[in-house]
Amino acid sequence: VVDAASLSVVQTNQPMNNMTVAGGKVYGYSNDYDENWNAVTNFFVMDANTLTVVPMQFAGVSGPYAIAVHPATGNIFIATDGNYSSNGTLYCFRTDGAGRLWSREMGMLPSKVVFL
Repeated sequence: VVDAASLSVVQTNQPMNNMTVAGGKVYGYSNDYDENWNAVTNFFVMDANTLTVVPMQFAGVSGPYAIAVHPATGNIFIATDGNYSSNGTLYCFRTDGAGRLWSREMGMLPSKVVFL
């Protein structure tokens, strides 16, 4: 995390593959492997002012490839990779991540979510 005023690095201990910023919060995820080489994904939200990190759960989501937050509703969108061999899926969750609102099959490797 970089302090915008001083342009200095203030935190480096949060693993992150992708992230988005909305409403003073950083939403992100990291992909890793456990000791048996099983894929492990950790989602989180970080308060941009206090740098407090809170884990989040998104039921049924694996292989995230993009994350975004709708600027008006605060709903969280996660696009998955489809295991690099089939179409990915775009999921929409409530602002707290607790409830999936809908999901749609997308093309191969959806890597961006754009709100018009």
